[in-house]
Amino acid sequence: MDLNRRDFLKGAAVASVVAAGSLAVGCTPAEEEPAEKWEYDVDVAVAGFGAGGAMAALTAQKGGASVVCVEAYHQVGGTAMDSAGGATGPGSMEVAQANMPYSKPEFLQTFVDCIGEATNVMEEYDAFIRPGAGGVGFTIGAESTHKARVECYEDLAEKFVDGGGVLLMETKAFKLLTNEDGSIVGLMARKSDGTEIKIKAKAVILACGGFQNNPELKTKFFGPMGDQVFCRAVPTNDGTGLLMAKEVGAALSTGLGTFYGHSMAANADVEFMDFYEIGSQYHDNRCIVVNLDGKRYYDEGAGVAGDMNNLELINQRYARGCVIFDQNIYDEWGSISAGGDKGADRTAEVIERGGRVAKADTIEELAEKMSAWGYHKANTIKTVKEYNEAIDNGTTADLEVPRTTGLIASIIKIVEPPFYATEVVCGVSCCYGGVAINPNGEVLKEDGVKPIPGLYAIPGTAGGITSAHYYRSSIGAAVAYAWKAATCALDYVSAGQE
Repeated sequence: MDLNRRDFLKGAAVASVVAAGSLAVGCTPAEEEPAEKWEYDVDVAVAGFGAGGAMAALTAQKGGASVVCVEAYHQVGGTAMDSAGGATGPGSMEVAQANMPYSKPEFLQTFVDCIGEATNVMEEYDAFIRPGAGGVGFTIGAESTHKARVECYEDLAEKFVDGGGVLLMETKAFKLLTNEDGSIVGLMARKSDGTEIKIKAKAVILACGGFQNNPELKTKFFGPMGDQVFCRAVPTNDGTGLLMAKEVGAALSTGLGTFYGHSMAANADVEFMDFYEIGSQYHDNRCIVVNLDGKRYYDEGAGVAGDMNNLELINQRYARGCVIFDQNIYDEWGSISAGGDKGADRTAEVIERGGRVAKADTIEELAEKMSAWGYHKANTIKTVKEYNEAIDNGTTADLEVPRTTGLIASIIKIVEPPFYATEVVCGVSCCYGGVAINPNGEVLKEDGVKPIPGLYAIPGTAGGITSAHYYRSSIGAAVAYAWKAATCALDYVSAGQE
């Protein structure tokens, strides 16, 4: 049956194929076995068709494997669709080690070696991409818009299906299947209508994201306030990959308490894909950020556009803070997008969605309004005063919490009325911890040494690759390891057929 682009993206045609028990091109029916029935029998099954899952599926297909991919969300491309779209990486081990000092060298080597290979796959499939930052990797989309990124992955999905692959949308993997010796033999998936699908596969690649939308796992790994961390990712990233792997005896990685994201406006009525960009406070590295005690708690200039605020904010009382800025910052940087372009007026959008934003003609009046949210009025006034004085005196490094320029050109005084305060919470885009893998993307057993035969995972689902330090692109690590995992899975499948 020919699955056209519109049908497979909606999932309607795929649903009819599965219900009828027939198969798309490239997949062969499993031999009837007395005790069980398989809807599909393939070489490789991939859980997820985000940036990493698509790379794994396309690489395996390009290598001659029959592939089934299950995607839990209603849209292909995953969380990458509402990022800046950079799938980039380090061009050398020297650059990698300088920028990711907490990562193991062998993991960095895979990142360095494979980001170019992943780019080659995108080019061979004529993907809608642009050069990556520094000439390493690629940038998703023909232009820097959400629409362009979606078009890129819809096009890749169509080519995957046209090439014989099966893509099951709104179909969530929920259980790995093993034989007596613990080797992977397939997976179970569930469609949105509750229908269960049994897929026989010689190898399975987990590319279904982290646990960004699992309050229990976030509390367990991020700390007591973990359930308050905003899921700044596809809502289907609920830890399914980690839980499935753990059930078949997988080890977990280091860095489970670390993550990447940006601070998000608190209390706003939002959903993913609506607020990912406009709710992010990318300008907070030019502002003052205080906790409920009215005190600064981190160097706002550190990190990349608020990502370090996240890691410190989660340790503050109630995991909440307030970004304080003036009209100058509002006008110059209040609508800068993740890609550095002018975008939506984020403060206006936050107000429209019911988020907490205060506006006042004086800092004293602003602090009074913030006090209604629980922020210490006197300390807030004192913090802003001392901050401005330190800039005048050139003593920002001597503040109780030192202030540096970081990646911005200069530190700006908060002096031009009106003044603004936006309350923020943590937002997690990518979990750095997850399933333990080796540099080949093979999932490790509980001993942390031996791999589970036939099981692979990529960053997002897998952890310990980029550790606690963000460098350019979590998407870059995902696609690099997806290429590596798929290539190793092809070797594994080939060896099993000899």
